[in-house]
Amino acid sequence: AFQLGVMYFTANGLNKDEAAAYRWLRAAAEEGHLQGQNCVGTMLRNGLGVAEDKEEAASWFKKAADAGDAEAQFNLGEMLFDGEIAQDEERGVQFFEAAAQQGLDYAQYKLGVALHRGTGTDVDVQRGTELVRRAADQGLPPALFILGNWLFGGDGMKQDKAAAAKCFQRAAEQGEAYSQYSLGVMYELGEGVAKNDAQAQHWLRQAASQGLLEAQARCRDQGLLAPPQAER
Repeated sequence: AFQLGVMYFTANGLNKDEAAAYRWLRAAAEEGHLQGQNCVGTMLRNGLGVAEDKEEAASWFKKAADAGDAEAQFNLGEMLFDGEIAQDEERGVQFFEAAAQQGLDYAQYKLGVALHRGTGTDVDVQRGTELVRRAADQGLPPALFILGNWLFGGDGMKQDKAAAAKCFQRAAEQGEAYSQYSLGVMYELGEGVAKNDAQAQHWLRQAASQGLLEAQARCRDQGLLAPPQAER
């Protein structure tokens, strides 16, 4: 049932049909399939193939999370932490912790930021930074972006603008718009990297094309909104 549900959802060998995908994944979930339970939770959370129902989504995540599924632990933690259901930042952090201990990069990132800021937990800048670094080492774009920000500003660590630029570069190459913008500005000003107008324009345009308002404003000020032929 699980494989059939995935095939309907991804249009792999079958026509895409989210409602059929939900029915098959739900059947798998009811038989105790952990990935199936996580998928059903995700579909209910986002209204894919079924009416959106955050509370029921959370209950499916909880089933899989209690059985040790890291993705479900993260998803339930995020819903609690962000207030998609009754907000409980402390419980959210506990689920992030469980998923992070299994090596899930998103959980390491969210837990690291929570520890760094003291949200839902006591402040622990050192451990928070270490967890975000771990997620960044796995190539996670938002972790690379926030680590780049911390390195650039010397926030809880020694300031290192060159290392910040490397973080932004890795995230920018994966399409992370804020990193593209930050990298473009660094190339424009020659901070942490050698000044390079062509690179600055390239990354500012990339960020602007994703709808980032700061990048669009900067491009407009510099007359960069019409991309050159090579970048079309």
